[in-house]
Amino acid sequence: MQLTLREAATLLGCNGRTLRARLARGDVPGQKRGSKWLIDSDAVPLTSEQRARLEGRAAEIRQTVEDQLGRMLRGRRSRRRSLLDLDAYRAGSKLLRAAAELPLSKDDAGLVRARLRAGMLSLAEGAHAFDPGDKVAAFRATRRCLSPALATVLLASSDPLPPAVEAWVVAMEQDMLPSIAGLLRWSEGLSRAVADAARDVRRDVAESRLAGVLGDFTCGLSR
Repeated sequence: MQLTLREAATLLGCNGRTLRARLARGDVPGQKRGSKWLIDSDAVPLTSEQRARLEGRAAEIRQTVEDQLGRMLRGRRSRRRSLLDLDAYRAGSKLLRAAAELPLSKDDAGLVRARLRAGMLSLAEGAHAFDPGDKVAAFRATRRCLSPALATVLLASSDPLPPAVEAWVVAMEQDMLPSIAGLLRWSEGLSRAVADAARDVRRDVAESRLAGVLGDFTCGLSR
């Protein structure tokens, strides 16, 4: 089982910066994937009971993520889970196609399509990410891409808005952005749930270690 830098630091009783330095020196074995460290749980000194509890908690967290993702996707009766099932993705795809028909200048149209594509890529990243924190960051990035696209369309259009522009704006404000907000609220809630689970693990490990210390102390007194 592999642990993140934060999880391993918590179990080792040190901060992330200290553990990162120990990993860089080779004092603690770990693997670096991109900018993130992964530490084998075997490298963290835990009792068999603590390790079993940690692995059980990790399995619960993974199941929570899978269950929550399933609720966010349509077609729950089917085993197939796809990005295409997300309301936000379907709305974004329609907006991207409709953007080609908006009465905009070449530069404005290019900017709007580029922002929409960037937002869709961030949406896909968030939907497929496992770590709840990565999901939150990706969905926030999606929203940051969509807002400038909407503002560009509004600023480049006359008042009153042409029918095609008005329909596009309504779809963005009433379909796409609320869908992203829902995904963001869900991922933030999932992030809190995982943080609560991690806090439970830290408490269980601390209690288990304290029990071991007290047991050794009691045995010493009885000799």
